[in-house]
Amino acid sequence: MSFMSDLPTEIGPKMAFASEGGFLAGLYGKPEQRRSYWINAMNLLNAFLTEKQPSVVGLQDMNLAAEGANTGTDAINQMLAGTGYKQISHSVPTNNAGLSIIYHPGKVGELKHVHCLDNVNQGGRPVLMVVTELNGKNYLSVSIHGAQDPKLRLDKNAFNAYMAEKNKAFLESSAKTFLDSNGIDVAGLAGVFIMGDFNDRYDGITEITIGDKVATYSGVAPKSCCHNWDSSCPDEDVEIDFGNGYKTCREPPADQIKSAEFGKLPLPGERGAIKNYKYAGDKVFGLNPKSNMAMYRPAGFNGVSRESDHELVYASVGEAMAGGSRRRRTRMRKVRRRTQRR
Repeated sequence: MSFMSDLPTEIGPKMAFASEGGFLAGLYGKPEQRRSYWINAMNLLNAFLTEKQPSVVGLQDMNLAAEGANTGTDAINQMLAGTGYKQISHSVPTNNAGLSIIYHPGKVGELKHVHCLDNVNQGGRPVLMVVTELNGKNYLSVSIHGAQDPKLRLDKNAFNAYMAEKNKAFLESSAKTFLDSNGIDVAGLAGVFIMGDFNDRYDGITEITIGDKVATYSGVAPKSCCHNWDSSCPDEDVEIDFGNGYKTCREPPADQIKSAEFGKLPLPGERGAIKNYKYAGDKVFGLNPKSNMAMYRPAGFNGVSRESDHELVYASVGEAMAGGSRRRRTRMRKVRRRTQRR
């Protein structure tokens, strides 16, 4: 989702600091359409729930809203009414950054334990963890909005090292502490579902290890990120090609992408189209991947998003395999075919 798309504040100079500023700039001067992209994103989520009927969904960039507000978490709760799905939501006080986990009790059971904490490496980047129980089986679900340092984007190795230390290691230790503190045996988990905007532009995180459980994914992380000047461009505007499909865009001078009157300016033409996205980062991990991770869109759609500046990604995963799940992949990277925020 996009917290800024959900706000009532006027689109303009106050949004110059945020990545969503360029995405929302096309709605400048159209107050009647202020939340239209967020509503579109909610409708896409609803279509995904109806078609794929997932066990769990993790949402990032959520605004926590009171009952009857018709925005943020309240709008999602209204959407879920009668579907059998439930939503658990929390935020952190640093900047009110919110996360949600949507789960189906018939698939993963009822809520047993929940904990939300801020990333100690970068405030305002929360992680939400829940344990549900069904027929004596425990399931861990995680929604995370990862930390990042955009200044490292021109150095892929340094950026990936940051991801490993500030997001991967932090999540692994936090999840283990959460489980241990609630008396949950990691080895006995039937399922692990980790979903997030990791801001992992160059796919540095390929597995998450919690105790003896290794959550991973199949295939290649989709280029789901994102509608912004440094991350979306045709290949002729690429600043650095790191190889194996990883690139970063050349940003125009500041006076060409921002103005005192409008804030961030909209990306011209097809520059902001999904087909021009250069970053990975939005990912889902599980113990026993059954399908490649993919973006949820109508077949063949590669145009400009009118939902969110990040794409919805998903995958099918199985329960823990008999005899343990510590199964480290060796990923062949000879050929790769191919979420700054808040």
